[in-house]
Amino acid sequence: MLIKAVLAAVFFWNAIVFFFFYMTESAIAGGVPFAVAGVLLAADITGKRVRVALPASGWLKYITIAWAVWALGLYTLAGWLSGHLYPAGPLPVAPCPATILAIALLSTSMATIKTSRAYFSLLFAMLLWWAFFAGIFAPLLYGFWLDLTLLAAGIYGLLVIILHWKRPGSTPVKV
Repeated sequence: MLIKAVLAAVFFWNAIVFFFFYMTESAIAGGVPFAVAGVLLAADITGKRVRVALPASGWLKYITIAWAVWALGLYTLAGWLSGHLYPAGPLPVAPCPATILAIALLSTSMATIKTSRAYFSLLFAMLLWWAFFAGIFAPLLYGFWLDLTLLAAGIYGLLVIILHWKRPGSTPVKV
């Protein structure tokens, strides 16, 4: 519940402050999906449509932890080391690391959904949109090559979702 509330706040903040006031050229492409994701996360804070948890075991657990560590600290450090210092550099609550974290935490939830997947699918589509949009265009247009990891997180999340799409209620694959 707390993780969903924090993610909702981060996504709202990014939609309003980052996209609608700062990075206005991406207001539609980034602000709208971030606002929708924030609304969906906030509306489900006490609900059970979206589950945020680590897989109990297996390789997905360790990959989820690795993505979380990347998003919450190493992404920022790598940004600083590549010359993108504060305040121009990324912080863990910036759109790209926040999306990486959300994808990591939510991608393994597909296997636990036992009812309609429409709510989850809409939320995850907003995350994937930004992962692919910014993961491709930020490196090409702004030379921010670090966002290739956002693209990688999007590909990872999409593959995990596809892996579990036809298996509602199953446990994540263990290797």
